[in-house]
Amino acid sequence: MTFSDLKQLLVVDYNKAVIRFYNENRTSFLTWAMQRYSLDQDGLLDIYQDAIIVLYNMILENKVEHINSSPEAYLFGIAKNLINKSFKKQIDVVSEAEVSIELGTTDAYMNEFYKESHIQTTMEQALKKLKGNCREILELYYYRQYKMEAISEKLNLKNTDVVKSRKAQCLKALKSIIGVKGNIV
Repeated sequence: MTFSDLKQLLVVDYNKAVIRFYNENRTSFLTWAMQRYSLDQDGLLDIYQDAIIVLYNMILENKVEHINSSPEAYLFGIAKNLINKSFKKQIDVVSEAEVSIELGTTDAYMNEFYKESHIQTTMEQALKKLKGNCREILELYYYRQYKMEAISEKLNLKNTDVVKSRKAQCLKALKSIIGVKGNIV
């Protein structure tokens, strides 16, 4: 079907044309979109309906004459843009809700970034200075989130009490290297 075919159908019977085009492309759109995007079927159908409306408005306003693709392909392109806008809105909402510093001020953001970067560098350097299997114990526990039992097995330590004791000794050594008073964790 071409844009001119679709426009003729719209002139003859708008409702019938919309329903026909909608039904002809719904399944293929859902299959295509579900393979590419992590949205549920209801969300995709909402976007599909919005894309149909945008496409029909463009046809009625004669804004499709310069388009070389099929109406189906153009519909998918419109839907793709709507999905991307939806993702961007979600990211913006999540960003606003979860960011603890005010990003409106670049100085505050950059100061926080450099502070976190400095802490990370300091920790990496201090971990390299640890002796024995301290670095491995702390990395397994804090970075890889191993349980005490798993660390005990991996490092062939007697039991979890030995791991807990070694972890405490390692934290004490790490604090000593960094020069921190009080608890790290």
